[in-house]
Amino acid sequence: MACGWKRLPLRRERGWPRWFLVAAVAAGCAAGGTGEIAAGGTAKVTVPAGREFVVSRDSSPSTGYKWRLAAPLDARVIELVRDEYQPGPESRLGAPGVQLWTFKAVGPGTATLILEYARPWETGVAPARRDEVTVTVESR
Repeated sequence: MACGWKRLPLRRERGWPRWFLVAAVAAGCAAGGTGEIAAGGTAKVTVPAGREFVVSRDSSPSTGYKWRLAAPLDARVIELVRDEYQPGPESRLGAPGVQLWTFKAVGPGTATLILEYARPWETGVAPARRDEVTVTVESR
């Protein structure tokens, strides 16, 4: 993975491109970089222990939908540093922005991030979207 941001298309759904973004945000760049992106909304990422990385998804919270981590994190492998929403350049209602999660690779191992795009108040309803990211943390 080169220094900086890298956008990787997953697949088109409901007429708009789904994007997945992984970046090294610590000083320097993560070794190993990203792996293959499958059509089913999955990704594989390899990061050295001690580094931070960012997972990003297009999001439109004004429509009621919000991305969430749908399963607990393996704290021995990764930890959540920050969860933030950045609005897009358009100011109209429903205009998309970007949901960013910053994680830290804590120790060697493999963990899976499960991300779901759903309305928080709806119970018993399948999420509109679901993505999985397998993170492999390597010793330095």
